[in-house]
Amino acid sequence: PSATKIAGEHPEWAQRCTVEPARPGEPCALTIFMAEVGLDDIQLLRWCSWMDRRLTTERPGFAGRSLFKASTIDFSENTLSVKGIKALCGLLEKHRVRCEVLRLSGNRIGNEGLRCIAKYLASSSQAPVQELLLTKNRFSMEGVIWLLGSLALHPAYPVWNAATQRFVPLWLRLESNRATQEAHRALAEACERLCFAVCLGERTEDEACGPRRCVNAACSDQLKHNCVAHLSGTAWKGTVPAPGFHARAFFSAQGQPEMKASNGGASARREEPRVLYEDEDLAVVLKPCGWSTTPQPEGVDPSWVWLAPAARRARVAKLVAQESAAPLQGWLLLQFGHDPVCDACRDQTLDRGLAHRLDVETSGPLLIGKTHKGYEHARNQILLGLLKDYVALVHGSYAPERVRGECHLAIDTSTYLETGKVSVDARGQAASTVWEVLAEYECPDKRERYSLLHCRMVTLRTHQLRAHMKHLGHPLVGDSLYASGLVPDFCPRLFLHKIRIGFFNLRGEACLLRCPLQAAPELWRALGRLKKVGGMALLGCGAPGR
Repeated sequence: PSATKIAGEHPEWAQRCTVEPARPGEPCALTIFMAEVGLDDIQLLRWCSWMDRRLTTERPGFAGRSLFKASTIDFSENTLSVKGIKALCGLLEKHRVRCEVLRLSGNRIGNEGLRCIAKYLASSSQAPVQELLLTKNRFSMEGVIWLLGSLALHPAYPVWNAATQRFVPLWLRLESNRATQEAHRALAEACERLCFAVCLGERTEDEACGPRRCVNAACSDQLKHNCVAHLSGTAWKGTVPAPGFHARAFFSAQGQPEMKASNGGASARREEPRVLYEDEDLAVVLKPCGWSTTPQPEGVDPSWVWLAPAARRARVAKLVAQESAAPLQGWLLLQFGHDPVCDACRDQTLDRGLAHRLDVETSGPLLIGKTHKGYEHARNQILLGLLKDYVALVHGSYAPERVRGECHLAIDTSTYLETGKVSVDARGQAASTVWEVLAEYECPDKRERYSLLHCRMVTLRTHQLRAHMKHLGHPLVGDSLYASGLVPDFCPRLFLHKIRIGFFNLRGEACLLRCPLQAAPELWRALGRLKKVGGMALLGCGAPGR
């Protein structure tokens, strides 16, 4: 059906929601004003279905980062909760809708709804929203920390304002929500721990912070800083850390000791995993390079749980020293299996609690379910969407105007079991990767250029990042599976390290854990053999290099 016919199905909605034809090479102009119309989740689901058909019909014929643009999208003063907000954010993300102002005040949005909003805000390398109004809702400070943590380290935040040539934090209104003064202190601690900052709304004699500018002295430089949001309003009191350099968190936080991987001993072929986070039901384990997460591995003996502590350590030493890739499930059994509470780590059918995977040569944190309840929760968190950030070194350099970008190409995994590879193919599953260039390097011997990227995984497909980068002409360094040519001498392994993971634990607390590049010392040393020639690495972010 035509767009006119679809609009005519709901004339009362069509009057409030208009789509103007796009000019050549520009996004279509949207007007969406659905405030105070008594929308509940069921009605919003129907609206989203109707609007999806309409936007599909009127979609402009070009592949830009934004297909539709609105000055304001207003759904305030309704009764929307997580189901409706999830559908709305999915619609906006699917059709790459950008707006200056998104009004969602006066609804019933809780932490899970805020999680959906955060996913939409982080779905592109170009900020889809500049001003977000969420007053009078039902989320807690844990939801706020998740939202701000999702914006932290993201390529699109703080937002680049082309008119002022400055990076500006997202304008965020959160008053009249369930936040106590103790929760505000938790926010300040989260800012310090996660290396991001917020501005509480500065004011001078002549000007004040606003949606399009920030007068905070630490945010006034043209360098990208880590202040991700303005939290204006009288409800916000106390102090938060001053803004700092955006990329420093990818390495080690200034003033804190470097995070180093554990020493596996003189005969070790790989570093030993270690626990980064642990509660009664869950754990986060740093998986070094050389550990396999292949399902149901051989060589893991259930009787290891009965070993004495010294014998368990001896068995771990054998795993660390063995020539072939060591099964991480074996280490999990030795680390947690002797604890009577950790039933999932003794359960072979649950893969010893391993809830998701990393390639053998990839390092970084993994979420583990120690108990059956914890494992089910971890799997559910994966379905809802973990927060995942990676650092990767790729071949080649980028033009100055392409310091950040995104890839929305589908990933086909149909041949993975046979070949161990995936492909970029429209018949596959939808996949999105957002990236930014942290630094540009040159090999002193061969004069070859390399780029250090930060990648936010919007979706979580097998080999997604490796396949996307290969398709874009910048394969990962050390990737013998997807890249042609020899592995360079300066890097002994695939240069891919997960630096952050985020999830909610069973108590509803937002857990966002950093694992800086120093946790993969062989990658840190590899960068030290190269010469820094451009990007943020020259501006004090702490990246290694000559």
